[in-house]
Amino acid sequence: MKKKKYLMISLAAVCLLVLIVLLLPKEEELNTTPVVEAYQNDAFEMEEVRQGDLTKRETIDLSVLNNGEKILSFSYDDFFYKGIYVKTGDRVSAGQLLAELSPQGKERMVADSATLQLTAPFDGVVTYALQQEKGEKSVANQSVVIVSQSGQYVVSAYTPYWSFFHPGDLYTATIQGKDVRLKVVQEEEIGVEKFPAPTEEGAPARVYFLTQDEGLLLHSGLPGSLDVTLDTRTNVLYIPSKAVNLVNGEEIVYVEDADGIRTIQSVKTGMDAGKYIEITDGLSLGDKVIVD
Repeated sequence: MKKKKYLMISLAAVCLLVLIVLLLPKEEELNTTPVVEAYQNDAFEMEEVRQGDLTKRETIDLSVLNNGEKILSFSYDDFFYKGIYVKTGDRVSAGQLLAELSPQGKERMVADSATLQLTAPFDGVVTYALQQEKGEKSVANQSVVIVSQSGQYVVSAYTPYWSFFHPGDLYTATIQGKDVRLKVVQEEEIGVEKFPAPTEEGAPARVYFLTQDEGLLLHSGLPGSLDVTLDTRTNVLYIPSKAVNLVNGEEIVYVEDADGIRTIQSVKTGMDAGKYIEITDGLSLGDKVIVD
């Protein structure tokens, strides 16, 4: 009886052990999918290292300065215009009536009737005249007529590329949608104060130009733009600028090797042309870099 009891206990223990083994989690199988699957071309934007010429261009903002001009305006609000008698491009003589207001019942507000009239301060050219709408009323200190004394205008740029410009250099800019020829001039040539050149790299400074065309009708505050070529490199390796990353002060790119695996590659760069950047070391023609 005792022997039978031990047999039953042993059998129960074996069954329990088998049950425990069955309930144990199966050993995780290794993923046999290739590691490169996440780095295939359809997952990233790839670009090959190219070879050719790179040009660095920049658009410089310009502004026309006040150069012997007079901005004429009224000091009254809500007066009807009696008339604006000139238009842009008209030549005027000193004292010539250019525009006037009608008091129409507001005479008590006018200390001097002469303040209702605008006259030319000197012989010159109208470079701006307000386009008056029917029934339009005056706005105090609004520019109504601008008279220029000179046909040559000073144009200014405030740019970090100031050292690129040299006195006497000639350029063609765009002002009011038209091509305007400019010449770089020094401050003393136009009678403005000269400030020391900035010493900090990348700090902006003022550059001055004189217009070289006759018959221009410009006035102060007009914006313009100048497209310049700052540098050119020929027959160099280059890649998209956004492919280069800066990590702990080191320039790196992600490249795809022959097995399709993404790896890190240190590089050295040269001229940054905006969309593309020159590669001076670390990559060869035809290498594939990951852009995004």
